[in-house]
Amino acid sequence: MEENKGSVLKVTKDGSITCQIQEYLLTYYTWKNKKFKIFAFILKSSINSKEYIWKINKSYSDFSQTINELQTEKGTRNLNLPHWPKQRHFQRKNDEEKLNICFEMLKAFLAPEFSSSKIIMEFIEVSSKSFEHDKKLKEGFVLKMGGGRVSNQKKLFNCYNCGTRISKRWLRINEDGLEYVHDPFLSNLSDVIPFGKDFAIKSGRKETDYIDGLRIMTPQHNVVFRTGSVFKRDEWVEAIAVAYSQSEYKISQIPNDSSFLVRNHNHVKWYIDGENYYSDVYEALINAKNFVFITDWWLSPDMYLKRPASKYPESQIVEVLGSLADRGVLVYIHIYKEITFTLTLNSLYTKTRLTQRNQNIRIMRHPNVSIKGGSFLWSHHEKMVIVDYKLAFMGGLDLCYGRWDNNLHYLADNGEEKIWNGIDYSNVRIADFTKVENWERDTIDRSTAPRMPWHDIAISVRGRVVGDIASHFRDLWNHSVRDITGSKENSELISLMDTTKLQRIQTKMDIVISKTTESQIVDNEEEQAKQTPSKGKLTIFKGLVSQLFSGESDNPVDNAAFNANILHQQFIKQRERINSTPERMQLVTSMNSPVSRKPGLIEHLGLQNVSIFSKLIQSNLLTPHPRAQRFFSEQDKDEREERERKEELDYEETIVRLRTEITRGSKAFIDVTPKISPQSTETIGSCECQLVRSAGLWSIGMLPAESSIHSAYIHAIYDAQYFIYIENQFFISSTAGSPVINCIAESLTYRIVKAINLNQPFKVIVAIPLLPAFEGSVDDPSASVLRVQLHWEYQTICRGANSIYEHLKKYTKRPKDYIRFYSLRTHSMLDDTPVTEMVYIHSKLMIVDDQVMICGSANINDRSMNGDRDSEIALVIRDSNKVMSVMDGKEFEVGELPHSLRINIFKEHSGCDDPRVLRDPFSDEFREVWKYRAKLNTSYYRNVFRCYPDDRIKKIKKIKSYENRANLEDYHHLVENVKGNLVEFPLKFLEREDLQIKVSNKEYFLPDITFV
Repeated sequence: MEENKGSVLKVTKDGSITCQIQEYLLTYYTWKNKKFKIFAFILKSSINSKEYIWKINKSYSDFSQTINELQTEKGTRNLNLPHWPKQRHFQRKNDEEKLNICFEMLKAFLAPEFSSSKIIMEFIEVSSKSFEHDKKLKEGFVLKMGGGRVSNQKKLFNCYNCGTRISKRWLRINEDGLEYVHDPFLSNLSDVIPFGKDFAIKSGRKETDYIDGLRIMTPQHNVVFRTGSVFKRDEWVEAIAVAYSQSEYKISQIPNDSSFLVRNHNHVKWYIDGENYYSDVYEALINAKNFVFITDWWLSPDMYLKRPASKYPESQIVEVLGSLADRGVLVYIHIYKEITFTLTLNSLYTKTRLTQRNQNIRIMRHPNVSIKGGSFLWSHHEKMVIVDYKLAFMGGLDLCYGRWDNNLHYLADNGEEKIWNGIDYSNVRIADFTKVENWERDTIDRSTAPRMPWHDIAISVRGRVVGDIASHFRDLWNHSVRDITGSKENSELISLMDTTKLQRIQTKMDIVISKTTESQIVDNEEEQAKQTPSKGKLTIFKGLVSQLFSGESDNPVDNAAFNANILHQQFIKQRERINSTPERMQLVTSMNSPVSRKPGLIEHLGLQNVSIFSKLIQSNLLTPHPRAQRFFSEQDKDEREERERKEELDYEETIVRLRTEITRGSKAFIDVTPKISPQSTETIGSCECQLVRSAGLWSIGMLPAESSIHSAYIHAIYDAQYFIYIENQFFISSTAGSPVINCIAESLTYRIVKAINLNQPFKVIVAIPLLPAFEGSVDDPSASVLRVQLHWEYQTICRGANSIYEHLKKYTKRPKDYIRFYSLRTHSMLDDTPVTEMVYIHSKLMIVDDQVMICGSANINDRSMNGDRDSEIALVIRDSNKVMSVMDGKEFEVGELPHSLRINIFKEHSGCDDPRVLRDPFSDEFREVWKYRAKLNTSYYRNVFRCYPDDRIKKIKKIKSYENRANLEDYHHLVENVKGNLVEFPLKFLEREDLQIKVSNKEYFLPDITFV
């Protein structure tokens, strides 16, 4: 057929377009035994040397409607168009004549006179973002039915549940998913629906209530579109299905129940402690070209990223981010909006300080904390910085006070050039952060009080996984926007294009397609699901052990994978059981959980009592930080009331601003596309990475909640061959008993039992803080939160019938040969007086066999692991760059990255600089520098400082008398003999005390799940 001789398609300065019609043909669509003629046109264009080919299907009525719209637009019926016959005349033509008439009309549409018209662009399915991806796929107008976000549909008082709201939207398909907008030529997105492993399409009256309906479902979406006809419905279904079938999510297997694929060839760098991490973050930020995404639990705008501050004044966060915004770099920050009467983070000050420096810095505080909001118990806990989609930082370090440290872990800072300015010189055990806007003042006496050193682990990464990390930020941001604005369509939503540009570029560089074996998932029997949590878990645990050694399988790896899935699925069922109880349904708008300490209190509160509970909250009766509230003056009260007034004002202003931008069709976020070329992409590395996360309904709008961090931990533990090293801020798991349900400790115990029964070498080392970092001493009556954290940790580790050590005693007389717990402590002179303090372990790290590591923001507790509570992210990392090491005296191949990280951590903790001694955790040399060094260090600290926690203190009332027996005159012996910071974790500390919250404590009225 004759080809259009027009020039190649392009968008010109006046907005017009030109193109070639590569092919045109007549096709038929059959429905209910009737044939309908469809005129198909293959269009071709070339944009920036890239060729685009796409197909449009049109009917006679489509052409007629477009002609009528053009006549209305031009204000005349005399247009320079070919004659268009009336329908009765058109029907008398033969098929070839009909096709030629349509072809000539399309040619006329594409002439310069009409090609600038939006009507023509819509006719040929072209919008402002049509040519930003590698392929141009189907797009066009549809009618969107009310609702669509799972998070909004689940709200009790969602207006979308009361009636049907219909809106016209432009729906666009690309290689990564769907997105729809108000106007195809503006960038104010209504929503983004990315492809994923749980993406599904349904259509027709039965599935959508409309014969022309199309339903798209993901864990975050359940949206219905009307397409106008059965043919258009099926055309959309086919186009979406083809795009999804060709997406990497459809053709790849995804381990750990994650939303994200395994990405190969990433470059990963580790950081031990904060000094080098913050320095690299600073260098990355000042070199940013296009975008910066930041999310933190706490962000301190006045913190200095490089030290001393007097030498690097330009490294203050507010100045770094302000200077980026000054030169046009787009800065987006998502931070946790705390409950003002329980935490002193003052995220409102963070927002105010940064936006006063440059109002173009975009800041999202979430959630909107309210007794009606249903999320006040949980927090956004991720820590990440993303720069230009090329580089991401993540781990345990927020950009906030108290975190900057190095391997020397100084206790004092009295030099002329201060390392820790103002409140950054901190010890939260003495005084928590307050009035953070007055950051230049000291909150503790530097001459007498040591700071609390901070040990943490973080990573930076380059490669394709950065796109996934950015996608998580997009999910977080978009949900928060919709949640805050009451699910209104919003111009601040982040598009698929923004978060997948780097992935599109690096697809060609991804040589090895990740291949993982999908583990078999076996549902537990119905009767197990009906059991109580502790009994059910114990029964399943025993069943797994007996099954493993019953001889049913000769492959222990297969058995491990099989049982890992069983345990993780049991965890998910436990979570679903808790979330579906009647009490949960009653409190969905107030507490987000039914689990309570005492029957008849919280768990039996109905909706009619929510207001009573709200008053308890507002009265500070339930504050988890009673000491911080104890000495409030009238001035403090006035300041608190003023802050609450500012919070309310800020919330109202935020909603007004966002909705105003919607009305004006603002391009605030989504019209920006990173300009990254393949030539500028960093050289890829040797690490295989998968992003895993904890993401739920309140935090990210996802149902069911994703708990892929938990799954990754479980599978890595089951697959372990020799050795597991864990560093974590908390260690609370299901062996503690109800209501704790995460299975980390249970998995460790199971793996150890397997090694015992098979007579295999196996060892676990766990490093956790000596004490939780809460203000006050253990014997302070108001320190109930500190004590209850110890209660749950000790219940997990060694107290109670189901604890790790008690369970292992059923299989071995020496359980400590298989798993031991350690902590960190250091010492110094302060004002000519010896002082000591724990080195606070804040890491969230697990290394298995020096082959795989999991590093991120998630603690080992239910808050971090359950998915529907705190929001978290982590990376599962394997390094294909192998080096030879030793395990149990034998040569053993390990990954260079996890191996080097563990060795350097062990160097710092033990004080031993010889990697040959540290590489084999089963060797006598290692035992000497680790186990015996920890024991010796503990002994010297005990003899000189008489510091707690200590195994010799069994009762709280003994603490003071124990401390009074300090022998500081022997400090020189400690200096001569203590090496490194390693000490034993005291398993017998306060073992004769009931550390649970008492009825006299204010926290008594909060559910146990708050603390686990």
